[in-house]
Amino acid sequence: MPFPISLSPTSRTFEAGDYPIKRFTSQSGVETRILYGSRRTGQKMSLTYQNIFDYEAEQFVDHYDEVFGTLNPFSIASAGTADGGKAGWNGENIPGPFSSGGYSVSVTPASLVEGDRFRIDYTGPANATLYVKVSGNDINTADFSSLFGSTPPSSLEGTANTNAQGTSFVSGNQVATDLDTGFEVMVVEVFTNTARLPSQLVASVSVPIVDTTSSTGTSQQPAAKASTIGAGAYSSGWRYEGPPQLTQVRPGISTVTVNLVAVL
Repeated sequence: MPFPISLSPTSRTFEAGDYPIKRFTSQSGVETRILYGSRRTGQKMSLTYQNIFDYEAEQFVDHYDEVFGTLNPFSIASAGTADGGKAGWNGENIPGPFSSGGYSVSVTPASLVEGDRFRIDYTGPANATLYVKVSGNDINTADFSSLFGSTPPSSLEGTANTNAQGTSFVSGNQVATDLDTGFEVMVVEVFTNTARLPSQLVASVSVPIVDTTSSTGTSQQPAAKASTIGAGAYSSGWRYEGPPQLTQVRPGISTVTVNLVAVL
């Protein structure tokens, strides 16, 4: 059976771990640190399911047996969703950056607040022509006070020529200060063909944009990346650190705590 993804934890703790670093201290007391890997390790998570029915608590024991205790890894949620152990996490499935064939695109800063100015950098073969498209959920021309040198912008698409070094950028852009949705994701895509077909996509990046206040005047916050606590860039799944801890609160009602460690 899969991990009980139909149940939502009532509380959750997450330890982000650290990168593999070796520390050396000389006789003079000077410390040197050497990085031995590019991925963060030692992630841990504890899920607590308070006051659930006994038959639901048994699902964790059954799953523990299914994966042979601490032996086999597993997912805590359905692929690409924020259910199961992710339930309640303020997760937004923001696509990761994509680059191919020596092309790349980046936005500085990597996340924006309305009113922020930003810069888009493109990298590709020298003297190439890149076709840029900006889109996203609810993104339109009204979301920018200027874009690609056009004031006001008539289009969210632009063309950029790389110079002899293979790099060009568009600067002077500014996010408008009248966003109403609270949180948006701006997607910048680079194509090598005017048709802008998926097969012509050579690079892309997604940038979260947050509104400082909503239309009701309440404070807003950007959503977290759902992959932070799931099988994502650093982890291919989870493994039990030990057996599920069951406490019977009263007849028929139990509390379960599950301690997990990330698997690379």
